[in-house]
Amino acid sequence: MPNVKEIKRELLRLLKLKKKITPQEAYEELRRVFNLSDEEYNRRYKNSGERIFTNRVRFARQHLKEDGLLYSPRQGIWALNEDESNDDKQKGGTDTYDINLQEDGDIVFSIESLSEEYNNKLKLELKHVLSNVSWDFFEKLVVDLLNNMGYGNTANSIAFRMGSDGGVDGEIYLDHLGLEKVYVQAKKWTNNVGSDVVNNFLGALDIKGANKGVIVTTSDFTDSARKAVQDATTKTVALINGDKLVDLMMKFKLGVYEKKTFTIYDVDQDYFNE
Repeated sequence: MPNVKEIKRELLRLLKLKKKITPQEAYEELRRVFNLSDEEYNRRYKNSGERIFTNRVRFARQHLKEDGLLYSPRQGIWALNEDESNDDKQKGGTDTYDINLQEDGDIVFSIESLSEEYNNKLKLELKHVLSNVSWDFFEKLVVDLLNNMGYGNTANSIAFRMGSDGGVDGEIYLDHLGLEKVYVQAKKWTNNVGSDVVNNFLGALDIKGANKGVIVTTSDFTDSARKAVQDATTKTVALINGDKLVDLMMKFKLGVYEKKTFTIYDVDQDYFNE
């Protein structure tokens, strides 16, 4: 992925060649110049969803405008300011500015990278906390998570035990009358969950006349367990391992809270195009 300084140089070269260009033409031409793949071109910031490459092109465009090398004769058009686009002007006073230019263009990426690093450490801490909760609390946690995800609600979903689990630890009502249910099996294990657990759960679903279920574990599932689910063509069973569990807990804000939110603003260049 090219940085803002590299894009600025190529955008100026493109403007010298074409004199005037639309933003979309600039994006496509610069994509070709830098030989970006579809994956690279469509890579986006996680929080804002904005395409990283086009964001950097807009930064480059803004700084060329501030250097007096680019202007907008009308909305949606970027044009070369030929009076200012000589080599002396291009070289004069831009080196120090370009050092900061890359930092500005990559600041969102840097913040998101730091946030991702922090959250990865938090996931490890969350897995450690899960390893120390009681069995009963873990079963309740699983039902609470499914509630937060939109399956049932706290008024009509319950966590329960049947003998030695009875193959089922909880149920979620998908409607207010309880006509359709999702059954839950929770395994607070350090060892991976095998096909025997999956087959017992499938048998429990048969007894209850159900065809939907979720198995959640703090560890992982063996290949044979995953295959048992794939082979159960008349049943739909979701497998949630420890990594997926903490991802969902963070996404649906169970057992975590939002510590700090940052808002980063940018100038809406389309609004100021005259």
